[in-house]
Amino acid sequence: MKENRFSGNHENVGHKKGELTIDQCIIRADRYITANGMCLFLMDVVGSMQRVQEQRVILRQQLLTAKRNMNEFFAEYFPTNNLATQAREETGFEIGLGDGMWAGINNIVVIPLVIDHMNKNFPDIKFHYGVARDGYDRRGIALLR
Repeated sequence: MKENRFSGNHENVGHKKGELTIDQCIIRADRYITANGMCLFLMDVVGSMQRVQEQRVILRQQLLTAKRNMNEFFAEYFPTNNLATQAREETGFEIGLGDGMWAGINNIVVIPLVIDHMNKNFPDIKFHYGVARDGYDRRGIALLR
């Protein structure tokens, strides 16, 4: 596998529809941000359905902690937006559809920062990554389905 220029374990573990490499995420996010000012950065936990219920509860707690941390540490990159849903505005990471996470981002530099943060603080959780123009980008949000 091609070595990534960012620190930590960034290799994609398994293929999932909508999954992108880190470099592909950055390239696509750059295109969407240039055109629209922001885009959605997506993360989905690898193998969560193979975990027993007790492990899923622990995973959920870890994701909630990660969400709080990232929303605090990287707030400048998370503009208030309604990209994921027209029904409400969001700021920062949200968790939905079980173990999927997304955030509206306004700068590609936050992608490796978030990934490094997760790898350093939650090394046992592996993710699939993706980018979508918005919540109606069927190809982009396929990762979360």
